[in-house]
Amino acid sequence: MSERLIKAIEIIVNQVPHGCIFDSHFVITTLIKTPSDEYHRLGAAYLQTKRAHSEISKQIGKCDVEPIKGNSWSDTIRGKPGECACWRRL
Repeated sequence: MSERLIKAIEIIVNQVPHGCIFDSHFVITTLIKTPSDEYHRLGAAYLQTKRAHSEISKQIGKCDVEPIKGNSWSDTIRGKPGECACWRRL
């Protein structure tokens, strides 16, 4: 994962108010909305979206967050609901 993508993830997470709960799909959707060649390079490197998104989730866990037990249920980038990791901003 590139340093630019890591920084973009950190910026998104840091904009979540302290104490708020969010999920990985929120961060991924925000990355997609922001024109990001780095996001697309990550997907191409893993040749599958699910694996790339797993790597993004791991990076979220390195930010100033705590994981929430269980998963959230929200729309995926394909517009279908699915489970994903949930976090609380510290």
